[in-house]
Amino acid sequence: MTNPLVRITDIYFSRASLPFWAIILLDSILIIFSAYLSLYLCENANVLTAHFWGWFQFWICMMPLFLIGMKIFHTYSGIIRFSSFVDLAKVAQALLVGCAGVFVVTLLVPDGAVFVIMPEDDEIVVTYVFAVMMLWSLRVCVKYLYDNVSEGENAKKVFIYGTKLGGVGIAKSMRNEHPSRYIVKGFLTDDKNIAGRRLMGVKVYDCQ
Repeated sequence: MTNPLVRITDIYFSRASLPFWAIILLDSILIIFSAYLSLYLCENANVLTAHFWGWFQFWICMMPLFLIGMKIFHTYSGIIRFSSFVDLAKVAQALLVGCAGVFVVTLLVPDGAVFVIMPEDDEIVVTYVFAVMMLWSLRVCVKYLYDNVSEGENAKKVFIYGTKLGGVGIAKSMRNEHPSRYIVKGFLTDDKNIAGRRLMGVKVYDCQ
């Protein structure tokens, strides 16, 4: 019987990719949630409750600044399940552009002139840190699900001989198949210096 989690992920991963607006929406929600966390941590729950909607209004108005960063670094044009380190770096850079814009706004706009509440410098920094962590986590989790749940019912367990570019390339090719025909359980090597270590999350075995 098919695992329910596999069936759910099959529905998602059967699509070519999420539309760009869906990625922007997800990222925006996580950014605003990060802003609320920063207010709670830097102030307290009473301040968060008292200025809940004022805080929401401010960060909604700041979203265009983050969209500029996303546009510059094209964080919404990739396929989340194929996210790489380069994609994660672009996300951090896009968020940095947005938070830098927020910092400039707080310098130029007097307190109470437009917004009921505006963030302090430390709150902007904390928002940035939490936003980076959450957007990275979203992409890493989706990639993990794609790599580990999208296994065919009749997938064969295999060991790959070689731990250099050739062996790693074969392993990546197998993991990128959907549904997977093969499950990489480990690598085999003649190099005793590498045997016993882990590569791509699986153990390297000495084949001698």
